Amino acid sequence: MKLLLRWITLIYLSAIAGFMAAITSKPSTVEHIIGMLLGISTFVLIYCIVDRRLLELGKDDWRKSLVHSIYIKMSLQLIPAIELGAGFVSGVLIEESGFELPRMLDSYIMTLLVGLQLSLVVCIIFIIVRYVVYLKRKIYIQVTSK
Repeated sequence: MKLLLRWITLIYLSAIAGFMAAITSKPSTVEHIIGMLLGISTFVLIYCIVDRRLLELGKDDWRKSLVHSIYIKMSLQLIPAIELGAGFVSGVLIEESGFELPRMLDSYIMTLLVGLQLSLVVCIIFIIVRYVVYLKRKIYIQVTSK
């Protein structure tokens, strides 16, 4: 339960800028909002599964790196180009598909596409964080072995 609450908090806080931009950029219906919330909730479940697996594998340092990566991504909301760019790319993909989808499904798929792109950003940040941890350990070992 604690794990679920952690990821509900982190993912919804991480998504707030994009969510606000989406509902203020065009008239939103209840169906749009429900679709977005379901999309965000999908990523809550995905991150819970990833975190649970890391926990089972005893990768506590990786879990910390993942959370730090989310914090860094959250701070990047101050640079709206990333969120807006992801939204733009997703919007173009959906419009170019030519499918007429119900509003809720359209919003859900749009949110999934945006979330996939932003999760890729988190993944890149995670790799950088892990590399910094590696370098820090390497330097520590070098310093302490002298």
